[in-house]
Amino acid sequence: MDARLTDLDALALTVRNPFSRTYIDEAVKAYRAGSCKAAIVAVWVAVTFDIIAKIRELAGQGDSQAISFVNAWDTNVQANNVEKLLAMERELLTKADTDFGFIDSISRRHFERLQADRHLCAHPAFTSDGELFSPEPELVRLYLVEAIRNLLSQRPVQGRTLLALFDAEFRSLAFPTQPEAITRFVRERYLQHARRGAPATLATVLGKAMLRAAPAGWESKISLLPHALQAVREVDRAAWLDSVVPALVNLIDTADDTQIANSYALLAVFTELQAALPGPTLEKLSAYLQNLDPTEDDVRPFDAVRLPRFRDLMVEKFVRSSETVQGAVLTRLAASEFWPTALTVFSNSGSYRGAEARFERYIAPYQDTATSEQMEQVFAAVGTNVQIYHAAEMPFQLADFVGRVGRREPLSQQNLAALVAMTDASPRNRRAPFRPVFEIFETAGLTAPPFTPQDDD
Repeated sequence: MDARLTDLDALALTVRNPFSRTYIDEAVKAYRAGSCKAAIVAVWVAVTFDIIAKIRELAGQGDSQAISFVNAWDTNVQANNVEKLLAMERELLTKADTDFGFIDSISRRHFERLQADRHLCAHPAFTSDGELFSPEPELVRLYLVEAIRNLLSQRPVQGRTLLALFDAEFRSLAFPTQPEAITRFVRERYLQHARRGAPATLATVLGKAMLRAAPAGWESKISLLPHALQAVREVDRAAWLDSVVPALVNLIDTADDTQIANSYALLAVFTELQAALPGPTLEKLSAYLQNLDPTEDDVRPFDAVRLPRFRDLMVEKFVRSSETVQGAVLTRLAASEFWPTALTVFSNSGSYRGAEARFERYIAPYQDTATSEQMEQVFAAVGTNVQIYHAAEMPFQLADFVGRVGRREPLSQQNLAALVAMTDASPRNRRAPFRPVFEIFETAGLTAPPFTPQDDD
């Protein structure tokens, strides 16, 4: 964005540290009063103060390098050692760039120019022809905008610190697991005020984790990474298209058999990534699936069912797979494309215990995505197979399933009618065993009509 078009008052509100905001407000007032040299000095003070404040924040989080710097700074302040403090100030930009990653090399060169101009403004320095240094207002405005954008508005989690924080939180139990929550969390916590280049850097790390070797502690959460990448796409669309997509395409193109399986989940989320794949790479992805002999130990390739060009192939692979493989697939991805097969296998259960096991393997994985129509299909399957109907755990399994569906969409009278049809299909009242399911409907304000015996055909 053109710095001349930036609203300085609105931009100043994005400054995180209140003391840094005080200094930058003084710089804005000086700029508007025409005191350009005073404004440049105030901007530099805001920059130096903010770098030190960010280091203090990291020290409070236990960063050993930050703690060492803060201890040295405070010791020199207490001893009034001006010479050492000035020496530390001269190294602040190096610290911000090299040690802590608050700024990148481009921003560092900008701040070095600001530092040099500050010296010209704060000291009786003259140009070679004996005139005082007189900065143009446009230069002052540029310094104001760039200082806020590239440093003062950002959290101290840039560069290596950002990656280290993501690594620690991704491995923890506190990292979100739902797609929308993951995208929102990554966007707001790591990228919303990230310095230029940080989103693309994070995206490259996540892409390599998916398509190369995953860092320790990430292995069980690889399926969450596409949703984290979605945050990068939302924050910096230009960088996503210009640098991230080509980098991911190259990783997919050069992946070996142990890595290529993660490509399909990535491609399913990002259509622009599919469009960027060259023909030979698509042939490679297709051949891998064609030659695949699925095992329960690795069902990642079944993510390809979400890609139109591979959908029919993966449904066929699923139908032909063993029950252990099918169960592992549904545990990872309860795709709607697999539902007809899952329902059919469950419907054909041949024993009480087998029915219970198949419910957990084939039906329960859909409990957080199933529609009311699918719920009614389960009722029908239970009602037409006595091995399922009389399985001891079935009423409780079904109640849990219905309760999950009911939390996402309102249960209806039609749904209740399907349940009643399941239990009332014979002259004998068979509602009693399924009392837990009826209670779910009653909680939703739906009460079944009295039992009416039917003729036994």
